[in-house]
Formats: sequence, structure tokens, C-alpha cells
Amino acid sequence: MIKRFDCEDAFHFIDPPYIYSDMGHYSGMFNEQNMIELLDLCATLKGKFMLTMYPCDLIQRYVDKYGWKINEVERTITASKAVDKRRKQVEWMVCNY
Repeated sequence: MIKRFDCEDAFHFIDPPYIYSDMGHYSGMFNEQNMIELLDLCATLKGKFMLTMYPCDLIQRYVDKYGWKINEVERTITASKAVDKRRKQVEWMVCNY
């Protein structure tokens, strides 16, 4: 889908399953190899992209190699009903612009 619609005027918002996170509903669906393939694809895009992911060394290596930018967003996980059990989570918005 990304390749089909890629052009200089395209904007790709990419929100894949988060690797290295223990979320049972992603189990077996998207792994590190899938992420490498996605990042390799992102490196070839003509258009702009924003990729969401938790911080990880794999993405940092691509950011360093291709000069992409990381925008950190800290948010509170609100899935817990107990306010005192809510935790902070840093998420990356990785962009090639």
C-alpha cells in the first residue's frame, strides 16, 4: 500500500504494532524482522512519513543513518481505573522531514 501511493507529495502516517512491547494482542503478528523491512521501505520513500513506536535501539540506528528526526511524546497510560496505577509512557514520532 505504501509503495503504491508513494510520491513526492505523499504523507504516510505509519502506526505499526509496537515491537518489544508485551501486548498480547500483537503476539506473533509483527516482529523485529518485519520492523526492519518497514524501516528499509521508509528509507526509500519519496514522500514524507511519520512513524509511531516506543523508543528502541533499532529505530535509533535508522534515525542516525538517514538523518530522520525523533519527536518524543510522553503520555499517561489511562487503561487502569486506579489513578495511582497509571504510568507515564514515552512514544516516538519518527519523521523524515
